[in-house]
Amino acid sequence: MSEPSAPPNAPATLAQVARWPGWPFAAAALAVALAAPSLTDGLQGEDWGIVLDATARAFDPWPFHAAPDPSRANVAAREAGFVPWFSDPELRIVFFRPLGTWLLQLDALVARATGLSGAAGIQLIRAHGLAWLAALIVAGGIALRRLLGPSAAFLLALAVFATDDGKALAAGWISNRPAVVSAALGLFAFVAHDRWRRDGSAVAAVAAPVLLAVAYLGGETALGAALLVVAHALVTERGWRARGRALAPAALVTLAWAAFYALAGYGARGSSVYVSPLGSPQTFLAELPVRFGASMLGLLVWPAADGWYAAAALAPAAVAVAVAVVLGAGALTVLGRAASEARSAPLWWAGGALATSATCTVVSSERVLLVPSLAAAGVLGLAGARWLADTRDPRVPRWRRLGAGAGLAWIVTVQALLTAALATVRARTFVPYESSLRAGVDTAFLGVGPEQQLFLVTVPDAGFGGLTVQLGARLRRAPPRVRVLYPGTGAAAVTRIDDRTLRLRADGGFFDSIANRMLHDVSRPLPPGHAVRLSGVTVVVEEVGQDSLPRAVLVRTDRPLDDPSHVWRRWTGDRFERFALPATGATAEVEPLAKLPFGSTRRVFGVP
Repeated sequence: MSEPSAPPNAPATLAQVARWPGWPFAAAALAVALAAPSLTDGLQGEDWGIVLDATARAFDPWPFHAAPDPSRANVAAREAGFVPWFSDPELRIVFFRPLGTWLLQLDALVARATGLSGAAGIQLIRAHGLAWLAALIVAGGIALRRLLGPSAAFLLALAVFATDDGKALAAGWISNRPAVVSAALGLFAFVAHDRWRRDGSAVAAVAAPVLLAVAYLGGETALGAALLVVAHALVTERGWRARGRALAPAALVTLAWAAFYALAGYGARGSSVYVSPLGSPQTFLAELPVRFGASMLGLLVWPAADGWYAAAALAPAAVAVAVAVVLGAGALTVLGRAASEARSAPLWWAGGALATSATCTVVSSERVLLVPSLAAAGVLGLAGARWLADTRDPRVPRWRRLGAGAGLAWIVTVQALLTAALATVRARTFVPYESSLRAGVDTAFLGVGPEQQLFLVTVPDAGFGGLTVQLGARLRRAPPRVRVLYPGTGAAAVTRIDDRTLRLRADGGFFDSIANRMLHDVSRPLPPGHAVRLSGVTVVVEEVGQDSLPRAVLVRTDRPLDDPSHVWRRWTGDRFERFALPATGATAEVEPLAKLPFGSTRRVFGVP
């Protein structure tokens, strides 16, 4: 009786196919094709200001300047209505991304030189973003090829990396393009570092830190690439002295960037969405388990880090952490066993964990997981190749072959085919948002004179309200003073206490959305009696919930509520309409509204 043959690590045909050197470029072409619908996507959030500024201003060779004093800037923003009354006095969200600004100015110069304007000019900006997406995929493909070799694992990993739906969203979102630029340059730096350490290339030894420094000019995403270098040194180098030599260039570049970043006043403070471990350590540590768990689940289990984070926000923190630990441990057990035989597996696991931790300064989202997604692709590629080999090995028990087949089918269908389908949808995420915003700008300021004060009693969230007012100001439609009272979609009640006082009660509170939490550090409560004084009106916290955040506030105007200088409006779901103030002692109920539309994937995954 002959012994069974040794199990194949991968089918020979796949190994031969994987030898084609053009796979990274083919994958880049596929990723660009999936994200191409973003050329006609809507504008969202900061996109409006970026596009208007890039086309209106002359080239600025030094586009990064000292940030204004946050207390003065926030007072001015509150007065204008750009942020609601509860915005944190210490709110400061200023990022160091000069390369992104230079590239946008280049787009504007090209658009003017070619006569492109309006929608065509915006398509030019987005096409430039798709070019950086292609660069990102090429860099990731080269890294996977070098570390996995021409194998089935490489092909699977490259397919997972290229079809990631989060990249389509990131590339088409104009204000998120610096992250794509930074990630692409960071991964090229990682490739150069690998060539230096494993091939002894002197050119790569110089190119690696230079590329990393330029990546830091693109944005903070480069930190994830630097942490991949750390994992590379820990896994591939022998001895701590060798590890120190390998890490020295990247470490010096990173320390110089971090020192400048801190000393120049860049970073985030006073926010619950952007959280600095140095500026707000309490909030960062409280958010870290949920954000890290949601991101890892999105990378390895189901491609919806946004959805995992939203689900965690709806559940008690302890339950959310427990779910993340249980599901994460299961994924680690299954994938770790399947990928443990590969020499590069520890690099992908360690690099993925480190790079993911670097993204936890912001809420979990696929658009910020550009670098960690490379490590996750490496893990999934190794797991898929092992499972593929198991399905062809007659020595493996039948039940294990069935399980391996199921695991392989899951990677192919969920992590490649499903994400590819979602990519084409997410590439046009903001079309309905832009439609709603245009309706808001068109209806909020109708008939409002410059001497009047506009009260927007309800808006969908703080981001929508602030952007409506900012665009209205740019178009010279908004009055100088706009007051956003309740940015939320939950049920609310407005009671007139006397001729100058309203009580506004929001059952879900004033911080039930990510946009609202972005503007206040919720670890700093607003106690009863806390008053915010603005021109013509004072908002006083009357009642708080168990989280020590407001549930009811008093709105006291200097002039009578019915004074002709006051205009009262509310969002109805598709436009702003007049809000009829109740009589003294009476209450006007505000019905809950649907969340702002962000495309079908947002509804599928239940993201607020």
